[in-house]
Amino acid sequence: MKSLRVELAKTTPDRKTAFAIALKIENSAGEQHFQKVMGTPSDSKVVQILQELWEDDINHHARIEKYMQEVGEAVQMT
Repeated sequence: MKSLRVELAKTTPDRKTAFAIALKIENSAGEQHFQKVMGTPSDSKVVQILQELWEDDINHHARIEKYMQEVGEAVQMT
């Protein structure tokens, strides 16, 4: 992720590239684990609190894709 930050500091990506980068991040392994934990019922009070705090972050990938389609900025993922 550091190399991505360095690259983006040099040049600002166009809108379509920015969406593609956002989707790449949303598809990362860490994000997939986060989504699984946030979407699974848990007896852990800590997990329950985190689920409540991060409720708006669940299914973020799908919301990005939906928005991109609505504004005509859909990108192909490779």
